[in-house]
Amino acid sequence: MDLSKVTLPTFILEPRSLLEKFADYYYHCNILSRAARCDDALTRMKEVVRWYVSGFYKTPKGVKKPYNPILGEKFRCYWLNEETKSRTFYIAEQISHHPPVSAFYVTNRQDGFSISCAVLAKSKFYGNSVSAVMDGPFMGSSDSSNKISGKIKFGHETLFTLDGRWDQEVFLKDKSTGHQESLWRVDNETLSNRLKRFTVPLDCQEEFESERLWQHVGEALRSADQEKATHEKFLLEEAQRNAAKGRKLTNSVHKPALFEVDKMSGNWIYKYSDLRPWDPVNDITQYEQNFKVMTHTKHRTALVRQMSIVNVSSSEQSSRGKGRHTRQLRGRGTKVSDSSTPSHVSDTEEIDEGSSTKDDSQLQPADQRVRPSSLTEESSLNIAISRQTLQETHDRLRNLQSIVVQMAAEQQRGITLHTRDWLLLALILSLQAFLQFLFSKI
Repeated sequence: MDLSKVTLPTFILEPRSLLEKFADYYYHCNILSRAARCDDALTRMKEVVRWYVSGFYKTPKGVKKPYNPILGEKFRCYWLNEETKSRTFYIAEQISHHPPVSAFYVTNRQDGFSISCAVLAKSKFYGNSVSAVMDGPFMGSSDSSNKISGKIKFGHETLFTLDGRWDQEVFLKDKSTGHQESLWRVDNETLSNRLKRFTVPLDCQEEFESERLWQHVGEALRSADQEKATHEKFLLEEAQRNAAKGRKLTNSVHKPALFEVDKMSGNWIYKYSDLRPWDPVNDITQYEQNFKVMTHTKHRTALVRQMSIVNVSSSEQSSRGKGRHTRQLRGRGTKVSDSSTPSHVSDTEEIDEGSSTKDDSQLQPADQRVRPSSLTEESSLNIAISRQTLQETHDRLRNLQSIVVQMAAEQQRGITLHTRDWLLLALILSLQAFLQFLFSKI
């Protein structure tokens, strides 16, 4: 029996959406940042496997199932990497209800990685047991619970084998030498190394954002009011059924807002993906605005949509943390800062595995739900960049003027400048006057 088509009782529900649960894989996305900096392909692959295993251990206490996302439901957040002063953004949307397909996009241009994924989640009931299957991500297989196994291969040759329990420790064994090392271990140090996650304040979220959409169901579950939770869940599901009936009557189909099918590969991709290598000279900071992840730059550049792998040098990494640039995210976005930690955010994060029936927003201090700043900050930044651009143009004109004067001086004394030289000088002086006018208006 396919449980995706069955309305389940609320007492087995985890009070958060599946879209948010997928984000658990990125509490240790700094491992991907390290992988992107690796020049050696094998070392890079080991780091990617380490990151993948790190996403399994964060589970609720007891047998719990997250909400089936409503069609068109969306979720967004980001994680702060203190080491590289960068942010990893996560954008998710439920793009299909039957079958249930969730799409998400993860990006950190500054550290050099991005991930696109569409997951078809299935759950089946066998009488005395339940299984969950995800078509899309890699999954190991084993006869025991919480165990994972796998291989790292080069062509048909197995280089390393992977084995262990993802909730305890996973080992990586070199096939040629027999040497075994610990790839991943769940302990107190691992919990303390989780990156801070930031979400949009609930009152700034859109109607179909996960936390706002399911807030009444979650409140009832956390207060153990199963009757109210069932009623609130029924209202959401009934509204979804009515919307489906309306589309059927009008012979229309649901069109995802953030994802589209790539004509070349047939895969779901994020509409606003930007796969350009990070330019430390031109790129200032990556930010999110109305579910669009963009980069604030000194000069406008074209987007790149094709897939690529970028290695980031250590010199570029060191230049990224210099200075502080703040970007106001207009509308209902999050505010990001180029400094290591926003001044209004606590340096500590509460991690309580015993209370894992609560959603992650309850595990973090309230001030980690970042609010937009005033327009003054954005205006100041734009003015500063405009002044810098005008100043650069002004300097180039002065250099050009010096060259023309030098060319004239090299000619014999007493010989009058050519007509084209006078025209060029007049043009340069006119442009300088225009730039002085612009400076006076800023």
